Amino acid sequence: SLCVYKEINIASAKPSQDDLASIKYFGVNLLSVNEHFNVELFIREYQKAKEFALARNLPLIIVGGTGFYLKTMIDGLSEKTLEPHSSLNNDEIYALLLNIDPNYKIEKNDTYRLK
Repeated sequence: SLCVYKEINIASAKPSQDDLASIKYFGVNLLSVNEHFNVELFIREYQKAKEFALARNLPLIIVGGTGFYLKTMIDGLSEKTLEPHSSLNNDEIYALLLNIDPNYKIEKNDTYRLK
């Protein structure tokens, strides 16, 4: 996940400069550390990589990301999303989520996933 940041080269498992020069990578050195990476950017990079591989009949190897990102890559983003700066509090967001999908397993206090 740290590979997306230009300034982070240590402890990021980022490909070497030689590898970056000889193999086409996507999602590496995209952002500065003061910018935020999210699933939308992940999907955008995946789509570019997929188009690149398909156009050249090359295999596409996907590494990194989270289970959420990979699930989104396969299933797509839900069309039922809140505005990014919603005025709803966590209890209201949780109630809305339960209304949309009562079987979804998420903790009421999981603010990371709720927001």
